[in-house]
Amino acid sequence: MVQTGTVALILGWCVAAWHLKREVTLRISTTSLLFGALLLVHGVPLLSYLYITGPDTEIFEAALERLDRDVIIDRLQLAVGLMFACITLGSFVAGGLFPTWRMQFRKLAATARQGRIEHVFLTTPARMSFFLIIIVLLAAMAVLESQPTKIANFFSSPLSEFEKSVIRNATGGSSVYIYNLFISSIGTFVAMVAVTSWKYERGSIIVGVIAAAMFFLLWAAKLATLMKAPPVIFLLQFLLLYLILAGKTLSFRTILTGLLATAVLFAVIVKATFWSLEVSTIYQFLYYRMFEIPNEVLLEYFAAIPATLPYEWGSGLFGFLRTGGGDESVPTYFAVAALTRGNLESSSNAMFIADAWAQFSWWGVAFFSFLAGAITRSIDLYAFGCGLTDESAVIVAACSYGVLTMLVTSLPTALITGGLALIPLFSFFISGRGNAVFHRVKGVKVAGGSVQ
Repeated sequence: MVQTGTVALILGWCVAAWHLKREVTLRISTTSLLFGALLLVHGVPLLSYLYITGPDTEIFEAALERLDRDVIIDRLQLAVGLMFACITLGSFVAGGLFPTWRMQFRKLAATARQGRIEHVFLTTPARMSFFLIIIVLLAAMAVLESQPTKIANFFSSPLSEFEKSVIRNATGGSSVYIYNLFISSIGTFVAMVAVTSWKYERGSIIVGVIAAAMFFLLWAAKLATLMKAPPVIFLLQFLLLYLILAGKTLSFRTILTGLLATAVLFAVIVKATFWSLEVSTIYQFLYYRMFEIPNEVLLEYFAAIPATLPYEWGSGLFGFLRTGGGDESVPTYFAVAALTRGNLESSSNAMFIADAWAQFSWWGVAFFSFLAGAITRSIDLYAFGCGLTDESAVIVAACSYGVLTMLVTSLPTALITGGLALIPLFSFFISGRGNAVFHRVKGVKVAGGSVQ
């Protein structure tokens, strides 16, 4: 007998796919990336995990031990179906709030081939000075934290996966929060601005040198986290920037190119980290990591909460609200891991609705999904609302990290660390659109400065 949750899940897929094709369109955008990634990872792979590959595996059985597995699986599918429905609703509502920008976006999407991209990130003396300051600060941090030595020692050492994970947790990244925040999102945006400035101002050799210096310093900072994902995602973001500037859509060929590039780059960094692994083993691991683990961890959350762990009702959003001792006083991802994996040292990262479920039950799944759809759609409407510009491309490419962040952690984290909130705001203040607002009373006309 087909479960209610399965029906809801399939209906949710259909609604999201219809909205993606008809309203969002297959133009590469923050919303299309979110919808596409969710359908790719939590579409057929979710059903495959729940009914084919998951049963009889260690984590699956540990999560559902002494529970009514049919009820838990049905609840999980219903929640994911609700998520797809609510992100669609959020995207639709955002389109209604900004009708002029929506019409402009639809006009761009209707053209078979994009027109000439307007260059609005002009290289001014002030912007050049800003780029140079960023380069000096990045170089200083690289020297102070011995990033080249840290990277070389980590990737050249023959240590085991567990030993390297201990080193990564102890020494990876930086202890300076604002630096980590800049590296994770804003820094990528700034580097993309420099690269696009060089692309459209080919006569300036110095802009090219600045762009190259910023790119490699940021990539080194990503490598210095000693994690596999950040440096690979950084390169993929620049590939995405190229695809947007080249006028590509989410065609089968583009999706295949992206998946192949992702597989190759991750295989290279995994091989560089663990030399002894065979290529076939690496690709098996990558498939498991990309399609199995996200659904596995999602099941862990819905099995643990509220059967064993209570809903947090917002306390997990602010650490100081946690009280008491035991599992309920530690972050949810540690507490969930302790139940199925046996210790608090192992963390379970899950997509944003897992955190929403842990905080506010069904209300959290619905509300946070609505917000995710509304926020990503608003970003796209803002980015393309003044036409096709290099600012549009840079915003979408830089915000792609926030979309990926939503697939592995909470929505608030995606807004700040992932840059979904910071990047559009930063772009507004450094672009002509921000200047247009500040100088409107003076009647100053600025390139790209029209606002709704």
